[in-house]
Amino acid sequence: MLFAILAVVGTVGVASADGALTPIASGQQPPRPVEPDPNVRLYAYIATGATGVLAASTAYIYLKRSSIAVTNSLGTGPCDATCVQERDREAAARQDRLARYKTLTLVLGAGTVVTGAATAYLWSRATERTYTRSPIVSLQVDPRGGAQLAVAGRF
Repeated sequence: MLFAILAVVGTVGVASADGALTPIASGQQPPRPVEPDPNVRLYAYIATGATGVLAASTAYIYLKRSSIAVTNSLGTGPCDATCVQERDREAAARQDRLARYKTLTLVLGAGTVVTGAATAYLWSRATERTYTRSPIVSLQVDPRGGAQLAVAGRF
C-alpha cells in the first residue's frame, strides 16, 4: 500500500489549461542488470547430458530394430511340421520384439525432443543477461471529475 502511495505521488502531474495531465515525473527507472541464477549452467549441463544419453539410446534401439527387421526372412527351404511350428514361434517372437523396439524408439525419440527443448531453454537462460524494469505507474486526474490509475510493465 505504501509503495502504491509513493508511486502515485511520484507520478502526479499538473493539469494544463486544456485539462490534460502533464506529468512531473514519468516514474520510469533505467533497467537494472540482474545476474542469472548460478545453478542455471549446472542445470543446462545436466539437461545436455540427458539429451545426449536419450539421443544415443534412440539411435541404438533404432539400429537394433533395423537389424531384427532385416533378419525377419524365414524362408530357408523345405521344412517338416515341427520345423514350421518352430519358424512360426520365431516369427511371432521377432514381431513382438519389433513392436517393442518400435515403441521404445518412439518413446525415446519423444523424450529426446522434450529434453532437447528443455536444454535449449536452459542454455538460453544461462547465457542471457537479464534486465528488470520497475513497473510504470501513472495517475491521471480530470479537473471536470474522474481519475485514472494505470500500471504497466512485465510481471
